[in-house]
Amino acid sequence: MTGKIIMLFTLSALLLTLPLGAYSHSDEVESDENAELGNSFLTYLSYTWTSVSIGLFAIGILLIVSLFLKTNLDNSHKKALYFSTAAVISIVTLYLIISTLSINIMSETKGPVHWHADFEIWYCGEKIDLVDPGGISSKVGTNILHEHNDDRIHVEGVVMERHHADLYNFFRTIGGYLEYGSLGVPAIDGFVEIRDGDLCSGRQGKIQVFVYKVLNPQSAGVWEFEQLKLLDFRNYVLSPFSNVPPGDCIIIEFDQEKDFTDRMCNTYIQSMQKGDMIGS
Repeated sequence: MTGKIIMLFTLSALLLTLPLGAYSHSDEVESDENAELGNSFLTYLSYTWTSVSIGLFAIGILLIVSLFLKTNLDNSHKKALYFSTAAVISIVTLYLIISTLSINIMSETKGPVHWHADFEIWYCGEKIDLVDPGGISSKVGTNILHEHNDDRIHVEGVVMERHHADLYNFFRTIGGYLEYGSLGVPAIDGFVEIRDGDLCSGRQGKIQVFVYKVLNPQSAGVWEFEQLKLLDFRNYVLSPFSNVPPGDCIIIEFDQEKDFTDRMCNTYIQSMQKGDMIGS
């Protein structure tokens, strides 16, 4: 009887923690599938929570078994229960440590980042307001790539590859799209779709993206910046800064084709007014 109970404890612990390995493998698959959406870190968090849940469930099973057999438990049974519980806790803890270290080592950023860039979307002279966040998350997008109803792109977490934080993926995570020649935006007044060649003030317009970039972000003096028109805007990754400026100001504009825009983010305007920035 004693041997059977010890075996029951041990098998309960091992069988209920074996799925951790399967979830680890599934994490890699899901990360590949969701990479373009910038969801690698979100997937990691999901499976981390699943792993902890499985561990807690295994411990719960062991406790139920111990209560069911409490009248037959002697010292050897109690030792088996103790070591089985310790094994579950150790496996889950080791999995979490290895997963955390692995995702940081494998990521291109070598750990969590906190990048920001301000942006504005203009359609024939009218500013488009992104749809407001819903629920308790207070964000539109994913944990790693989102907007907080503040006209600011947030990149928060581990970025496995830098291109996961480009404009293309940002628009996908918020439920829109940004392509060469077409733009879809979930706005307050409904979903807005724009295509090159659509009329703007009676003339054909074009989707264009401009970015204001700080040239000397490490300078302790006045920042200098320049405005660039992005040709490969779909793959543009925002500059790796937490504050704006020196983080980017990105202007997405549908209008007649031009080389420069007179639009500018409020953060850049305010910095110029305070004398913290000058154009190059």
